[in-house]
Amino acid sequence: MEPDEPTLEQILENGSAELRIHRKGMFQRVLFTVKKVHEPYGTYPMLFTDRVIDLKEAVRIAEELRIPVEIPHAKVYPRGKAGNDFVHLLKEEKHHAKKQTGGWREEELR
Repeated sequence: MEPDEPTLEQILENGSAELRIHRKGMFQRVLFTVKKVHEPYGTYPMLFTDRVIDLKEAVRIAEELRIPVEIPHAKVYPRGKAGNDFVHLLKEEKHHAKKQTGGWREEELR
């Protein structure tokens, strides 16, 4: 990973990042956005780009940042991980949303 590239925390906070990748024989900067994937076990973040890049570059990004990457023809997860391993990255947001709505009332629990 390049020294000037953003960390996972910065990417999740900003919602997007421009990453340096090797594409078609040269290095390019490609914009990746954070996409929320909804699954039965929870919601987790995934980096997404609509640009076609090599699969090995998508694997490199997923391994370096430790987050799933989606490109037009594949979804790539870091080695040994699945979607439910990333649900904790958005837990804070879910808790905050529940807090705003008020959560359960005592009358509903009885």
